[in-house]
Order: sequence, then C-alpha cells, then structure tokens
Amino acid sequence: MVLLKKKDSIDHAETRSLIQKAGYLQPSLLQQKIIPLILKRKNVAVETAEGSGKTAAFILPLVKLISKGKRGIKAVVITSNPDQVKRASQELLKQSERGKRELTFWAIGFKKSRPRQGVRPGALPDVLIGTPDKVIDNIRRGVLDFSHLQIAVIDAPHTGGLPGFNKDVSFIFSKFPQKIQTILLSPSLADRNYALISLLSHPYIIPADKWQKQPDKANKIEETNKVQNKKENLPFNQKIAIQTIGEIIKRIKEEEDPFELNHYRKLIKKNVPLFLRSYFSAYLFK
Repeated sequence: MVLLKKKDSIDHAETRSLIQKAGYLQPSLLQQKIIPLILKRKNVAVETAEGSGKTAAFILPLVKLISKGKRGIKAVVITSNPDQVKRASQELLKQSERGKRELTFWAIGFKKSRPRQGVRPGALPDVLIGTPDKVIDNIRRGVLDFSHLQIAVIDAPHTGGLPGFNKDVSFIFSKFPQKIQTILLSPSLADRNYALISLLSHPYIIPADKWQKQPDKANKIEETNKVQNKKENLPFNQKIAIQTIGEIIKRIKEEEDPFELNHYRKLIKKNVPLFLRSYFSAYLFK
C-alpha cells in the first residue's frame, strides 16, 4: 500500500480538459485527486463523501482508458446501491455519446433499466454495471466472460452493509484475471474494509483529508520548509537506532508480560487504521 504522494497529483491539466469536454465547468476536489492516478492506470483506494462527484470521477477516466478492439467486457463497476447503478449507467451513456466512443454497456440491478444498451443479442458489452447479487447470478448462469477485463471499480456501501458485500465482491474478483486495474471508492478505509483493500495490488491509499482540504500554495511551501528544517535538525543516528531496536526486542522477549502487550496490541489494531500502523510505530519509537 502507498500513501498518496504529492507528485502523483500535481498536474491537473489533463483532468481539467477531461472534465470540460465532459460538459462540467471544473473538477471537484475528489476528481482532482483520483482522476490523474486512474489515467496513469494506478490502483486507487479512496475515502469518498456525498456530493463529491464520485460517479464522474471513475466513469470519465474509464471511458478514456477502455481500449478499442474485440468485443468483450473490459470494465466492471460493482455497487451495492441500485440507484448508483442507475447513475453510473446514465453517466456512462452520456459520456460515451459525447465522446463518440460507441461503448456498449449492461446495467443490471435496478428497475426500468435498459440492461443491454447497444449490445447485440448473444454479445457481451464493453462495460458491466451492477449489484453483486446480479453479477454473481449471471456468473453462475455462465453468460459472462472476463478474459478481456481491464478495469474494475468497487463502489462500497457504508459499514452496515459491508460483510455480505465484501464476501460477494471477493467471489466476483476470484473470476477476474489477476492483472487488472482496480479502483475502490468507500465511505471509510478503516480496518473493516481490509478485505476490499486487499483485492488491490499496491494501491494508492487516499484518506478523505487528502482531498477535502486544499491548502493554498503559500501554506504548502511553508509546510514543506518546516518539514525540511525538521529533517535537518533531527538528532538521528542510525547505529544508535538499530541498537535501541535490538534492546527493545530483547526486552519484549525476556521481560515484558505477553498478556499485557497483547492488550495494547488489540487496542492499536482497533483504533489505528491498518495503513497507518507502521507510521504509528515509527512515531512512538521517535
């Protein structure tokens, strides 16, 4: 897992161009953060919020990235919410028509949908959008072929609906090729989402505070200078640090009560997000 690096989200020119061509005035804060990474074919796990432009944030780069060629499912969007199936399919239809890509799609999981938009009878679409139960139903009927799959999008629900959703999505992913690009959008990236995050290979992790707050350039420069000055003034000696680590490990093995340590370990596991635990340990060691 990789925490978002500033250099991966600096250039927004392509994002602005993509957004404007799609008929929007400017990208949202969420779109500014994740669209550049998606266009670079990175795996991304991001915390989302209502009204953040989430649907366009993955549909627009998806339309741009899907390669032309033989017919077959090249992208899958999985969401637990039938309304989101409808929104995603409407956005995809609008953007494919606007961009003249002639993408076909199959939307399953909400009433009054057009399940095979532009798809000939017996053929597979370019994009499959649906709820896990409907996707699994079609997998078991043997009507889906994922051999041409390039991109998978997981639109996770709030924590209340996670257990069943996680299990179903894991089953669906077991039918996918190993080397695909995956985007996870979730209201939370806490430990309970580990099953979903683990489906992504070396993902960029983007907590909500990485895109919701955008300090101005002056503040960024000041923050960078503070960090640089702090690095230069750190009383850090690698030899001493290694020696200290060895002493701590020895003390854990020989002196400390394992039951007491296990109590603190559970406390950390419960309250510190998985992708921040190594930083948490480093902070305590510092």
